[in-house]
Amino acid sequence: MNDDFDQVQSEVDTDHYVYVSGQTESATEDAADDTVVTTAITAEIDGAETNGTYLLLYASEDGVDLEQAESDVENDLSEEATLGDVSQDGRLVTAEFTVPTEEF
Repeated sequence: MNDDFDQVQSEVDTDHYVYVSGQTESATEDAADDTVVTTAITAEIDGAETNGTYLLLYASEDGVDLEQAESDVENDLSEEATLGDVSQDGRLVTAEFTVPTEEF
C-alpha cells in the first residue's frame, strides 16, 4: 500500500466498506424485469487484499440473466480484481471478488 492510503486507513475505525444505491419505490414498480433496481458493495480490508461482495437486485427473478450479470460485474470491477463465485437467489445476484487493497 502507498503511504497516503496507509495514513488515511490508520485513521479509519473500521476495515469494512459498504455502499448501497437504489431506485425509488415508484421507479421500481414500473421497471422492466431485467432492470437492476438496487446495487450494493461490501468489502473487508485484510491488509494488502480486500475481499468483497457485489450485490445486484433485479426488478424480477425472470429478468436475471446470470451470465450477463457476471459479465456486467466483471466490467464494473477494476482490472486488478479477481471475480470469484457468482450466484443467484431469486432476484438477487451475489458476486464475490478480491482485489489488491491499494486498487480498491
